[in-house]
Amino acid sequence: MLVKDVDAINAIGQTMMNYSQSLAGDSVSPRQAENFFENLLSRSRAMTSARADLEEEILQLSRQIDALSSGEKKKEGKTDGEVSVVIMTKQPTDIQLRLTYRKSSSISNVDFS
Repeated sequence: MLVKDVDAINAIGQTMMNYSQSLAGDSVSPRQAENFFENLLSRSRAMTSARADLEEEILQLSRQIDALSSGEKKKEGKTDGEVSVVIMTKQPTDIQLRLTYRKSSSISNVDFS
């Protein structure tokens, strides 16, 4: 969600810049242009600040995820468990499945081909 917010801020900024480049002196009075550019600058600063806050929040969340992931012991291998999976395709294809499950306090990964 945060990444989408950053993308939206970037898109809004680009739209505002594109619009500002389309203004012509014969269709906008000098005072209107001045107000527009003051508003554009103010909003650009606010969006830059909001983007920095979102990017910092994303960084902090990524660090928390990394800390949680690295703190758990991981095992890879085979098991005698049973899992039922139904996968449908419109045409024959090769797939690779990865099953991750939690047993007690450890995470185990099993790859299937």
